[in-house]
Amino acid sequence: MNKKSDGEIHEINSARGKIGWQNEADPTMEYLNPFTATRNKALLRQTEVAQNLGVDIVEVIRLEQAIFTHVPSAYVNYFVKTLGMPEKWEAGYRAFQRMLRQTGPRPIHGVWQYPKGELTFRRWRLHNWPTMSQMGWCKAFCIHPAALYAIEKSAKVVVPPDILKALIEANIFSEDQARGFARRIHQANLRASNQVEGRAA
Repeated sequence: MNKKSDGEIHEINSARGKIGWQNEADPTMEYLNPFTATRNKALLRQTEVAQNLGVDIVEVIRLEQAIFTHVPSAYVNYFVKTLGMPEKWEAGYRAFQRMLRQTGPRPIHGVWQYPKGELTFRRWRLHNWPTMSQMGWCKAFCIHPAALYAIEKSAKVVVPPDILKALIEANIFSEDQARGFARRIHQANLRASNQVEGRAA
């Protein structure tokens, strides 16, 4: 068992072979995500939580998949004040994100083996994860789909920091490699954007 840096969250291996975290205040509560653990402890279904929050159930599913980089304050307030989730929930949530990212699918090619033709983030992603949908890739690396859709839809968007952080935590890139990758994508996007503007002129 490895003790986390804040002194409250312990990484554990369960009898079922899954990786999870325990809170010192309640060592019997084994979980993979503090939001999921709190909902289960409150004996609530995802649909009930969604109704109580006034949101679509998709939002609750994404919360439990740890896709949010910044969890909306309304969600945190509900789980902490109404359902009794520990206020120091973030260490467990971030640990869950790291675990998913580090155990996520590996690129089938070397990350520096770019597809032929002009480099775009979408082509790079599909080159290395050809069978994964956008949403599947987001779930695997705990990335909000809005960030991925933005970089893959517009040639003028730089690689979002959230995506770079996820790829670093997944041990796909080092920090230096991630910065270099982001520069190459941005330069390719600029060239593509200039070509489009040139044709329109």
